Amino acid sequence: MATDSLPAHDPASSLPRWKGYTIEDLRYRRAVNQVKMEMAREQLRSKASKIANFQAFGLIKGNGILGKVLSGFSMLDYGILAFQGVKQVSRLYRLFKGRR
Repeated sequence: MATDSLPAHDPASSLPRWKGYTIEDLRYRRAVNQVKMEMAREQLRSKASKIANFQAFGLIKGNGILGKVLSGFSMLDYGILAFQGVKQVSRLYRLFKGRR
């Protein structure tokens, strides 16, 4: 037969050796990435709590009356106050601009 004259072919021997990551390498990299993500989350939580407590801005210091008043406001209240302030300033600007 013609097939008896052909040499035996081993497909595993003709493939190049795998040079990628091993299972242990992948597990290590996954663990390192999990730690990095958890550290980033913790930093974000820390920054968010500082902003929520107004410590990052340094607006409230001590237990004065201003600190007590400002701690009672929500972000929506600050937004409404800012809008009202801009509206009043624009009215004053138009008032003085029209007199010239």
